[in-house]
Amino acid sequence: MQVFTHVSQGFSCNTYLCCDEKSGENILIDPGISSAEVLEFLNGRKVTKILLTHGHFDHVAAAEELRLALGAKVYAHREEAPLLADGYKNASLLVGMPEVRCSADVLLEEGDGIPFGDGELQVLHTPGHTPGGVCFFDGENLFCGDTLFAQGWGRCDLYGGDERALFASLARLRKLKGEITVFSGHGDSFMLSWRIAQTEG
Repeated sequence: MQVFTHVSQGFSCNTYLCCDEKSGENILIDPGISSAEVLEFLNGRKVTKILLTHGHFDHVAAAEELRLALGAKVYAHREEAPLLADGYKNASLLVGMPEVRCSADVLLEEGDGIPFGDGELQVLHTPGHTPGGVCFFDGENLFCGDTLFAQGWGRCDLYGGDERALFASLARLRKLKGEITVFSGHGDSFMLSWRIAQTEG
C-alpha cells in the first residue's frame, strides 16, 4: 500500500489516499473540509470508497460532495450516524461554519473487513473521542482519526465523548503487534512502538 497525505487548510486535518499498486484501487480516508482541495490532491485518480474514522465536521465536511463527484460510497460506523446528520453533534455549528451534514452508504461494525486490493482493512471500534470512532488496520498501517496522536490523544468534551471509553481504546491499541505505522487525523505519522515507548518512559 502507498499512502499519500493531504493536509487541509484551516483545521490542518489529514486526508489519506491509499493506493494498491497491484490492483490500481484507491480509497480515501477522512476527506476533510474542502472537496475542491481533495479533488486537486487526487489529480484524476478514481476512488471507489471514502472511509470516515469519525463524524466531526473537520474530517467529513467534503464527504457528500466527493461522493457525488467521484461516484464513491461512504463508510462509517453505525454509531456515527447521529453526528453525520447534525451540525451541533459534529461541531460544525459550534465553530460558526455552515451546518455539515452527510450520510454513510455503508454502516460499519467492529470486526468488519473492507476489501482493498488483495487484502482488507479491518475495522477496529475505538470509541471515546466519539461513540463510533474507528481505526482502519491492515496489519502494518493504522488509520486512527483523532483517537491517538504523536503527542497526546483525542478530546472527550464534545458530543458523545467518553474519557473512560477512550482510555480503553488506547489500551487496546497498545496490544497490537508488529511494526505499525500510525496515521492520525492531525499531525505527522509515527510508529506505534515509538508512541508506546514515549508513554512508558
